[in-house]
Amino acid sequence: MSIDIKQFHDLILAPTLNAIGMYSKEACQLIIGTGCQESQFKFIHQENGGPALGFFQCEYNTYRSIITDTFMYDINMKHRFLAVLGFELVPEFNSLVWNMKLMCLVCRLHYHRIQAPIPTDLPGQAAYYKKYYNTPLGEATKKEYIDNFNEYAAHIWES
Repeated sequence: MSIDIKQFHDLILAPTLNAIGMYSKEACQLIIGTGCQESQFKFIHQENGGPALGFFQCEYNTYRSIITDTFMYDINMKHRFLAVLGFELVPEFNSLVWNMKLMCLVCRLHYHRIQAPIPTDLPGQAAYYKKYYNTPLGEATKKEYIDNFNEYAAHIWES
């Protein structure tokens, strides 16, 4: 069993990205696809005792890098980030277990660091995910990403 991904998109992801001025359909699709691939929106702690947390399976060093690098160079983003969360201080890494807005923000900031634009089509997003999120060293494949997206989330954007 997983959460309702359409509700997650409509009630958490899209409003969170809008609040920080980083919403786009492509960004939402990429983030949803990342969750479908990384955890199927079921796991908030990496299977087999691994270190990654949240639906997007972020590891501690990645979290610290995203927070430190982004906020060092963009104080306005830090203020928007904290305002959306309702916090005065940056949350601890373990907050990725329970804070869905934080999960979304960290995943979006991860992709925001990439200079290449987010592709508009699913195969392009699968390649983007593989190159920039899972990396060539990761076990995921583009086909697996597409299959998981189609199984769990394609209905969100169907007319």
